[in-house]
Amino acid sequence: MVPVDLRKRFSSKTLRNFSLYALPCITQTAAEIPFESLVCQIAEQLEEQTTQQYLSAMIAANVRSQNWILFRILPLWIKDIIVQAVYHFYGERNSCLSISNLGEAVCLEEIRQHIQRMDFMLTPRRNSTCNCGIVSYGGRLFINFTGKGGGAGLEQYFFRKLASMGYQAEIETA
Repeated sequence: MVPVDLRKRFSSKTLRNFSLYALPCITQTAAEIPFESLVCQIAEQLEEQTTQQYLSAMIAANVRSQNWILFRILPLWIKDIIVQAVYHFYGERNSCLSISNLGEAVCLEEIRQHIQRMDFMLTPRRNSTCNCGIVSYGGRLFINFTGKGGGAGLEQYFFRKLASMGYQAEIETA
């Protein structure tokens, strides 16, 4: 699940969350595909799922359900239960990992000298054992994996892959 900030794409001035998720998908046979091809497939899916047309259709589908007569007359507490159930079955269950990139963090000059690094950590969800938050600060990129359970297989694979591509990484664990 890759969050897409809709404020920039639809000229919104709201301070509330206005986002959807792109859901690039790979099959279990992806292990047989060369890494570079896999990256290209995911990039193509992300490009398609973040077009104005695709995002507009997703928004329309979400709004359409709010206009159902039955949904309009239900009390808010029942609507909340329905929305949570739909999210659990169709949203959260359909992903194994969320990745969010804040981009470059910028601080006021007065406090910059007091900040050595930035971390961005996503809370693991119920059905997702691992999440990845990315932020850059001071010319460095910080990639933070958070998860439930004791395994670090994904993280190890990720950083080994970076090393095999010629990138240097400093790894810290907590």
